Amino acid sequence: MLRIMTRRRRNEELSSVPLPTLAVIGILLGGGGGWLATMPPSEQANLVRDTVAPVNEVVALVRPEPRPFRRFSGCNDARAAGYENIRSDEPNYRADWDGDGDGLACEPHY
Repeated sequence: MLRIMTRRRRNEELSSVPLPTLAVIGILLGGGGGWLATMPPSEQANLVRDTVAPVNEVVALVRPEPRPFRRFSGCNDARAAGYENIRSDEPNYRADWDGDGDGLACEPHY
C-alpha cells in the first residue's frame, strides 16, 4: 500500500490513502484515462473492486441506522420523543409531516 505523507501538526497521525483510490482520483482530476484503457480487463476489475469497497464502508459509517418504529400522533409528539428530522427511509416517516418535501419530516423549529 502506498502511503501519502502529509505535514502533521503536533500529536496528529500521518494519513494513508490506498493506491487504487489515488488512481481513481487521478483519473477524475487529471482526465488521464488513457493508461486505464491499456490495462488488461482483469486489472481494471481489480482496480474498481478495490476502490468501491472502501467507499461503501464509508457510506455505511456516515449513514445512521433507522430508528425503530413508534406510532406518533403528530410531529410534536415525535419531537418530544427525540424523533426530529425523520428521514424518508425510516419507518416513522410520513409524507404529510414533510412540509417542504425534502425527505425530512418533523424538522425542528428555529
